[in-house]
Amino acid sequence: MNKKFSTLVASLLLATTVGTGYAQVQKGTISERPDMAYINAIEEGKFYQLTNGTKVLIMEQASNGTYVLKYVDFNKAELAKSLWSIKAEKKGASGLVFQFVNLASGLPISFDSDEIKGNGVTPISEGTNQWIWARGVAGNAANQFYAMEAFFGAENDSVMTLTSGRDGVVSAFCYATKDFSQQIADRRLKFVAKEAREVYLNAYDLNTMLQTMPEDKLQLTFNAEPKKAQLDNEFTIRQYKAEDAVAENSWSIGTVSDLREKKEAVSKALEKANLAYYEKVDEGSAADAELRKLLAGWNEAGEKTDRLVKEVADAKQVKYSAYLLYSDADGEVEALQAEISASETNEALLEQYNEALKVKAEADNNLESANEKTKELEGIVTKKQAELDEIPLYKPLQRYEAQKALTQAKDDLKKHEESLPALQMAVESAQDKVDEAVDALNAKDDLASELSAAITKRDRLYEDYMTKLSTYKNLRTQLDEAKDAEEELYVKVDASTEDVNGIIAEIDRLLRIKKLQHVGILWL
Repeated sequence: MNKKFSTLVASLLLATTVGTGYAQVQKGTISERPDMAYINAIEEGKFYQLTNGTKVLIMEQASNGTYVLKYVDFNKAELAKSLWSIKAEKKGASGLVFQFVNLASGLPISFDSDEIKGNGVTPISEGTNQWIWARGVAGNAANQFYAMEAFFGAENDSVMTLTSGRDGVVSAFCYATKDFSQQIADRRLKFVAKEAREVYLNAYDLNTMLQTMPEDKLQLTFNAEPKKAQLDNEFTIRQYKAEDAVAENSWSIGTVSDLREKKEAVSKALEKANLAYYEKVDEGSAADAELRKLLAGWNEAGEKTDRLVKEVADAKQVKYSAYLLYSDADGEVEALQAEISASETNEALLEQYNEALKVKAEADNNLESANEKTKELEGIVTKKQAELDEIPLYKPLQRYEAQKALTQAKDDLKKHEESLPALQMAVESAQDKVDEAVDALNAKDDLASELSAAITKRDRLYEDYMTKLSTYKNLRTQLDEAKDAEEELYVKVDASTEDVNGIIAEIDRLLRIKKLQHVGILWL
């Protein structure tokens, strides 16, 4: 037999379940590879493994009595320590928060942010135990890989999350939200919830009910007892203690000698089964690597879809806001156009202005003529007064005639001055008409300027709206493509998962054949 075959026989002789040499120092049953099949929903009351397909998250007790998390290969994990109940709760606008409780320890994943220091192992402690994780508990959202995050601080400006290091040691670390980077994103521990595969429990897990109670005798129960049974149920009326099966070779030397040929034949069959087993394991490793690559791509595609969904929503709002601005500007243009259309034309306004100028010129001429007339009449009064003053008193008749002429001159002046206010008012009224015509022309020019500015503003806002609309349509196209790519990757993941499951089933079948062949060797 070759070296690989000898090592296999040794491991089968020392282990009670399928696994590596690690099983020798474990009490509980070793986990099988997690079932990566699509789950419809994460249900309360069920237990799941938190995994990336090959590694699982476990909680175990350290030598100092504290409990710690580890992220280890599935074949190095006790099943009970890798099972988690997941409780989702709606919490405000932030969405879902999750609580993860370990089956074996009964403890939640909980850390005190004040005690997180460095990159070493972080013990479970009382503190934060509600985490932002999956974006939903059903459908595709429940089948993607996420990192656990918890926000804290006065303004929720800090984040606590998990990372795994050497030997699978899991530690919590914190960072400020403003310092988030791709390096931090790559460092975070991501996993998905999947159902565990069926295993054969060993005596320790049976007697401790999967490590949920002290090691004692096993108490069996039935989901439904027979009604009106005449005999007691031998499985439930008493406790049992499970024992791992142990067999000894009790054959005599002579008998073994007689069966040597049979033993050699079984050994050859076992070696053949061993080779077939390892060939299938190699095939499974390659298929697993391909599946992990597809899962990583699928997860990345899901994250891209989520990002684009948000960007599309934001772009839609930006586009709508830009449209409202454009619509308001277009309404302003229409209002100014309507006002200009309702007002008189420039030709009519100019005609009114010219007519007002003519009236004003005529009024000015009349007032000017009247003023000249006033001066003339005032000159006559002055002259008549001088003539009166020159006539001596002893010539009463001449003075009478001169006085009479002076009085007539004054009456003419007074009558003329009484007509001046009307002429002044006519000038002012004509000036008002000129001013009104000028204002109308200016107002028309102002409306034209406002309209020009409004049109420029509307056109600029329209271009901005069309840019926003183009961005929105482009993002919608990207989102549709991303959804198609995600769906295509899901189909590939589903097919690859089926392939891996088929290979695992074949490995299980070959392993059972090996076990039977090995039992045959031990028996012979």
